[in-house]
Amino acid sequence: MSKLRSGLKYFMTRIIDYAGMFPPAKLSFLDAFSNYLNYQKDSDSWMLERFVFPITKQNELAPFSTELFSHKKPIKLSILPQYDDSDLVFLENFKHDFEQLTLATKMSPARFDLNFFEFKLPKELAEANQNRVYHFFDELVSIATTHPHYKPQFFIEMSIGSDWKYSMNRFTNLLTYYPQAKHLGFKLRCGGITSDTFPEAFIVANAIHLCREKALPIKFTAGLHHPLSHFNSSLNTRMYGFFNILGAAVLSYSHLLSLNELEEMITEERIDHFSFADQGMKWRDYVVNTEQIKQARENFCMGYGSCSFDEPRQDLRSLQLM
Repeated sequence: MSKLRSGLKYFMTRIIDYAGMFPPAKLSFLDAFSNYLNYQKDSDSWMLERFVFPITKQNELAPFSTELFSHKKPIKLSILPQYDDSDLVFLENFKHDFEQLTLATKMSPARFDLNFFEFKLPKELAEANQNRVYHFFDELVSIATTHPHYKPQFFIEMSIGSDWKYSMNRFTNLLTYYPQAKHLGFKLRCGGITSDTFPEAFIVANAIHLCREKALPIKFTAGLHHPLSHFNSSLNTRMYGFFNILGAAVLSYSHLLSLNELEEMITEERIDHFSFADQGMKWRDYVVNTEQIKQARENFCMGYGSCSFDEPRQDLRSLQLM
């Protein structure tokens, strides 16, 4: 086993939100949540952060009471509210479901962290005026702060349409200039199970660039099972790597990479252009030290959701990085 370099350790610490219930894994809640609890006991648990938790599954926590009784670590959830095109129905469902989830976790012997949420913006708000969108955000924050110790953070995904540049700029502005912006972040979907779910590299580059420019935290999801970007013949498309996407975000935080440089890094397929040392990490001629990696990860690049916790670490071992 190769020595784990500090640069990689800082880069990968708490980087993966485990989403075992979602494609392509599509495990049952029982299997996925069991995996998460077991992964927390693993020697690689330092790479693991939250369990991606559909809020309607709150009743399925009860069968885990015995196992959770002896569970010492807090259970960190990334909560997925029920989606609805209507913002009013969305909020109504969220209020009811969050009350039920709060109740279910209070009855559990384990400690739960209920501060993290991710969802897609309701369709009816896509072109709505600022006041209506901000009212929606206000209601979300109000519902999620019913307990004085709750400090919620919402990572919100937008639809990427034909006029994506205008939509993305408008959407990031809405998040940035919201009066309680500390509660909000941007969520970018990087793939899926069909080729049309993978955004073009220039869209990913623009998302990172805009969020860095506006000091807006960003989280990624889907398609990032492997370290390096590569062409997937079965999907007939490029799949992105977590070294590429999250590395671009980390480097951009310190070096303000141009859009062209971001796109080059996002599509990089050569492992020898990446290196991790005890002092930090490097891509081509760009270097960040461990303190810069730590700051980028804490303040800007929150990590990514993956339906597999095994594939990323297996790949790191295959590359003799750990």
